[in-house]
Amino acid sequence: MKSGMSLVVALTVGLSAGAVFAQEPLPSVGQLYESGKNQQVVETVMAEGEAAPPDHLYLAGQSLMKLESREHARDVFGRLINDDEASPWRALGASATAVIDGDYERAYAEAARAAELAPGLFYAHYQVGLTEGYRGNPAASASAFERAIALNPGSAYAHYYAGMAHYKARRVDQMGRHFEQFVKLAPEAPERPAVESIMRSLRGR
Repeated sequence: MKSGMSLVVALTVGLSAGAVFAQEPLPSVGQLYESGKNQQVVETVMAEGEAAPPDHLYLAGQSLMKLESREHARDVFGRLINDDEASPWRALGASATAVIDGDYERAYAEAARAAELAPGLFYAHYQVGLTEGYRGNPAASASAFERAIALNPGSAYAHYYAGMAHYKARRVDQMGRHFEQFVKLAPEAPERPAVESIMRSLRGR
């Protein structure tokens, strides 16, 4: 009986120790991106090497753009362009590369093609929103981000860019709704101070 009790105690201690030393699962690439941790996104996707899926490559490229490493972003987006001609990811890679080149009309056309090929792909509408913004069409940009949010309501940056587009289109109520969601979803994002400054400024009028 004593030896049986010792076994139970040993198992209990072992389980407790395992619980103490168990590690939390690492955040996904999407979670890192939505938190504004661009350097970690890049490092994680580069570590994946050839196995990196297209959505990870897209986010790594966008993170490199934010880090002002445009030529490295071009290399990453170029891996998407190597995809099948009928793939929306190929169109997204071409769109993002056109943005780097400053060819915003082509960037929009390729993003729109991606959305046409894959209407349910969040990133296609996200890219349409970005390119409409580059083209100086804030209302159209906001509409594209609204479509993206309908597919993925938890995307902090879709809310951020939607808020910015509504702000430029002078739709203050819609801007506030999206900015509040952005701050809620990404409290540590580097854009938060600027967002809160805009909101304070408008409330003070």
